[in-house]
Amino acid sequence: MALVAWFQRARTRHPFLTGFCLALLALSVGLITRRLLASSLAQSGTDYIAFYRPEAESLLDGKGFTINGQIASRYPPGFSVLVAGALATGRAFNLSSAVAPAALALGTFVLSSLALFVLAETIHGSAWALVCFLLWICCPWISFLAAEPLTELPFCAILFAVLWLLVTAVKRECLTFSSALCIGLLTGADMLIRPIGLLLAP
Repeated sequence: MALVAWFQRARTRHPFLTGFCLALLALSVGLITRRLLASSLAQSGTDYIAFYRPEAESLLDGKGFTINGQIASRYPPGFSVLVAGALATGRAFNLSSAVAPAALALGTFVLSSLALFVLAETIHGSAWALVCFLLWICCPWISFLAAEPLTELPFCAILFAVLWLLVTAVKRECLTFSSALCIGLLTGADMLIRPIGLLLAP
């Protein structure tokens, strides 16, 4: 209880510093998980290797949403665009081909963790938000997703952001045009990452 009380005081006095510390904690968990799963990831065949990365490389080569010359219609194109952006950034800085996907996976893990924390804090306060944050980053299935770029974490990060905007609007009893626009754009982006995002449409 003393630790929770200390965190609540720290969150009130230093919101950005506590957010930065939470981000570092999530990043540390992601790095540890990636290190532990390095050997198994090298032998696994995932949709990232079979679909998203080839499509992203085709985008960077100017061939559009194709794989081996054929239109890639198995999954929506949103995540491939994210992968292409990560790969392009890596190439711009002359980074190893393994750095960009790792940064994408870890970045979306950190963002989804922080988005969940902010959402839970808006609903239940900082104490319960901290509990939700710790349960999220310590969940084996969630931390596994930080080991390789997959669609679940960016989808969840955007979903949590949409829910936070909705909860904030309900608490204020006012939905502004800018909030409604952001909700619509983020929901559309979620649909382009995972088809289940269609369920978010009214």
